[in-house]
Amino acid sequence: MDQKVWKTLYLHKFGNDETLPCNDINSDGENTAVNLKANWKYFYKCKVIAYQNWLKGEYTTKDLCDTKEGPAHKSSVRGVVLSNKYIVSGSSDKLVKVWARSKNDNTDLKYYRTITGPNAGVVTVFVNDELGQTMTGYHNGVLKKVDISTGNILQRHQLSLIAEGFQFIQHNPWHSTTVLCWDNCVDIWNLESGTKVKSFGSTDKRISQAQIGPSMEWLLTSGHDKLTKLWNMETGQCISTFTGHSAAVTCVSLMSSMNENMFITGSNDKSIKLWDIRDGNCVSTFKGHVSAIKCLRTVDGSKFISGSNDHSIRQWDAAVSTQNNNNSNNISNSYGCVRTLDLHQSAVLSMDCLDASLLLSGGADGSVKLTTFFP
Repeated sequence: MDQKVWKTLYLHKFGNDETLPCNDINSDGENTAVNLKANWKYFYKCKVIAYQNWLKGEYTTKDLCDTKEGPAHKSSVRGVVLSNKYIVSGSSDKLVKVWARSKNDNTDLKYYRTITGPNAGVVTVFVNDELGQTMTGYHNGVLKKVDISTGNILQRHQLSLIAEGFQFIQHNPWHSTTVLCWDNCVDIWNLESGTKVKSFGSTDKRISQAQIGPSMEWLLTSGHDKLTKLWNMETGQCISTFTGHSAAVTCVSLMSSMNENMFITGSNDKSIKLWDIRDGNCVSTFKGHVSAIKCLRTVDGSKFISGSNDHSIRQWDAAVSTQNNNNSNNISNSYGCVRTLDLHQSAVLSMDCLDASLLLSGGADGSVKLTTFFP
């Protein structure tokens, strides 16, 4: 097959993620650093091997640092972003750090910049590759947009007095940004106008995370009241309440690539649950962590990863658990764990990934680690 066919196969299976393999010389003796954009057969083969390595637990891990040795941050890393061009981390030490990724080597990173903020810790970071900008949400409710190349502040907004988290939704072609900011309620802002569009979901307990649906018609919130709630974005009304966790629900993540009606939640009760939005039922319960779940991230299809206070990252396949449930009529089981990754020496607080090839994780000890499954 010629390169056009291999390119079509690659883009059909993996999409245009630009997470290309990094070895300089492939098995045929070709220099991929020179011929980086053309060797789609090599890219396809390496990507398939990366998926196999993800399942087998074969990987390499690199600790990120700036100009000094030691952890990237002096305090807990609350947010990490792994994009095609940059790696960004934000910490309770009030700093955001940026590394530039090499086009020829997934593990070749160059420390780029440290962005200072207000007198408050970082809770969320976001990066726009196309515009070369970061957006950072701080615990005191401040949001800052910064130009990565210059470090100049492009926008600064005070969205609330206190914030537990933010979600940024960019609208193509980057003309506007919707921002979700939450504490005891969820506020929706238009960043360009600096105006609050809507506020809803007020509770007596803190909201730990919010996730807006792909069509922007509904919103999920997880909270310290042990509940997950589904909200109508237009009316602000609670449509459904999901019960089942015995402690605070710390995180929520959509499983859109598996089924647009599925989502997962993690809790201080050490469990992860898979839910169906349509009927409100818990489809599966995933057990294995020995301490609270702090973060969840969908990988692709039925795969997802979890980070915990027990210092571990676990890889899961929801399809395995769901199939087992269909066979046993048991909605609570410990199946579906593919592997446990012991990468950190402290609680894992934040994660990001580019499919099953690259994993970025941040720890309570200030560490930031990049794990690659490429050969």
